[in-house]
Amino acid sequence: MAGCTTMTFPGSLRYAATVGLLAAGYAVSAKGGLAFAIPPGNATAVWPAAGLAVAVLLLAGCRVWPGIWLGSVITNLTTDVSWAAACAMALGNTLEAVLACWLVRHFLDVRTLFSRTRDSFVFASLAGGSCVIAASVGVASLRLDGLVSGPQLVQNWWTWWLGDLASLMIVVPFVLACHERRWRILTATRWAEYVLLLLCVAAAGQCIFGDWLPERLAQNLVYMTMVLLIWVALRFDLFEITSATLLLCLAAIWGISRGVGAYRTEDSLFGLQIFMNVYAITGLALAGVMTQRRQAALAARTSQDQLNSAVSERERSQKWFRRLLESTPDATLVTGEDGVIVLVNAAAEEMFGYPPGALLGQPIEVLVPERHRQRHVQQRSDYNSAPHIRLMGRGLELSARRRDGHVFPVEIALGPMPTDEGLFVFCSIRDITERKHAEELLRRQEIQLLAAAEIQQQILPHEPPTLPGFDIAGRCYAAEFAAGDHFDYLRLPDGSLAVVLADVSGHGVGPAIITALLHARFHLLAELSSDLPQMARTLNARLHQETAGETFITLIVSRLDAQSRTLTCVNAGHPSGYVLDAAGEIKAEFESTGPPLALLPDAEFPTRGPVPLADGDLLFLFTDGLTEAHQTQGPLFGTARMLQILRENRDKNASEIIDALHAAVREYLGTDKPRDDITMVVVKVGRS
Repeated sequence: MAGCTTMTFPGSLRYAATVGLLAAGYAVSAKGGLAFAIPPGNATAVWPAAGLAVAVLLLAGCRVWPGIWLGSVITNLTTDVSWAAACAMALGNTLEAVLACWLVRHFLDVRTLFSRTRDSFVFASLAGGSCVIAASVGVASLRLDGLVSGPQLVQNWWTWWLGDLASLMIVVPFVLACHERRWRILTATRWAEYVLLLLCVAAAGQCIFGDWLPERLAQNLVYMTMVLLIWVALRFDLFEITSATLLLCLAAIWGISRGVGAYRTEDSLFGLQIFMNVYAITGLALAGVMTQRRQAALAARTSQDQLNSAVSERERSQKWFRRLLESTPDATLVTGEDGVIVLVNAAAEEMFGYPPGALLGQPIEVLVPERHRQRHVQQRSDYNSAPHIRLMGRGLELSARRRDGHVFPVEIALGPMPTDEGLFVFCSIRDITERKHAEELLRRQEIQLLAAAEIQQQILPHEPPTLPGFDIAGRCYAAEFAAGDHFDYLRLPDGSLAVVLADVSGHGVGPAIITALLHARFHLLAELSSDLPQMARTLNARLHQETAGETFITLIVSRLDAQSRTLTCVNAGHPSGYVLDAAGEIKAEFESTGPPLALLPDAEFPTRGPVPLADGDLLFLFTDGLTEAHQTQGPLFGTARMLQILRENRDKNASEIIDALHAAVREYLGTDKPRDDITMVVVKVGRS
């Protein structure tokens, strides 16, 4: 029901208007009730003003009580009572309404009044208690005014009390229902049924309380009107119930006033009042029952809708979770607290060799190698006692077993999923067989690389040769573990010194092995001959035979004669060697005089020189890793830059010149790594 409306404070125009309207309404309704009064004319079968007063107080607030008193005084003065009696009876009527309003607000919720069967009976009890005041004060005033005798006191008191009670039981629910309804329009079908219902109520009123049926038959059919009450209660709300009750009670009162129907005589007034109150309380009780039933049905529908929504949401979640499982590339399964598999994706079934659905209901130990199963049961129990997330790659050596018994290495990630149904464990399994093979292959390659690097370090000269009048330095910077570059110093049979610089195509283990082979061949030839072209031809033929033409080697060999201070050179497809004089100018350039080794078995390699050397001259040999060094999408380091750095550092010793060039290359590359090996040899000519 609607809550009480808060009125403005006394003194305002709205308040005065409300009090005036209440007084007028009270007086009009009270005057209508007096039409059915018993002698001396103040106690009536129904006092509609009492119900109107309580309803207005519940809606507008108790501050408008002066309207009740004023309307009651005006009405009572139209009867034979004195001013004092009129004022006293008005006070009783006012106190009755105020007390009823206070009791209802204190013990019931006006917003939901008559929505429960219990509320209807509590309201009837509160109304009955409140009506005692008006009946007692009114009858006492009539007695003091000399209008009733002793024998009439009891009859007038009961008539007054039952009339006020009937008004509260009929009018208050009707007014509150009208206020709550706010003139909402029924649908066409419901409106037609409601009109039919009212016609049936009117017809029943004429049959039982009018003159359509004989008195004896009408008296026997009085409570058959309850059928109509049940009809309206089952099909409609409080407004329709109270309006039908009001219509039937008006028909009954109209009949007794005309002296017809089941209650045609004044002696039947008590029975009529009892009937109206019983009919009203029954209607209110049925209204409460149906309201509770509708609320229960609504709650049931809401609960069912929520349940259906929860079930649908759970089904959607399960479908989504299933799609998630199937979309993961790793084998994924879910086990219960007992270790039984409850969910598994196709990747897991394929990994372990099981047909679809065969793993469901199986213990997780069927996927564990037999030698580990007993221990796994204990480990699973320990995990359930302290569940936690365990990621892959924690260094654990784990293995799994396929259906055919094959055992393979795996990585397993675990994640606990606590639910209302217990603990579930999400397992993600990854077959790392290929990774293990790759790791083993990489380990072997690393061993080979380390061995190749060690071999190369062994074959490179540990220190430059000592040659009076010359400062010699060489260095090899590998791009990987092992370089394809090589340099060496060889004493020839004629006492001269061969400075060798070679670059095997590529870099890594293969070129390092070819480099070792080249080193061995060159040392063997250097013991037999000082003829550089002959040595180059022999070396080329042997390498071509041993490499089948799949690898080539660029080579530059400079023969330094310390006695004559001359330099001759053979260049097999290698970058030019340079001799700079003391001023930094190019004195000689040893360009390629033949193809790289191992390409053409019959190639010739003529010499260049001899070039006489003087104090301050500088011989510089290098591999193409120096001049071709570059950043990503950047230009090459280049020969011009190299020669410029040589000129700027020509006054330094041989080792410092190499350091300066290497530092310049590293600075030029920035954060990029060299893409090729870099090897340099510097020979500076000093005083004899």
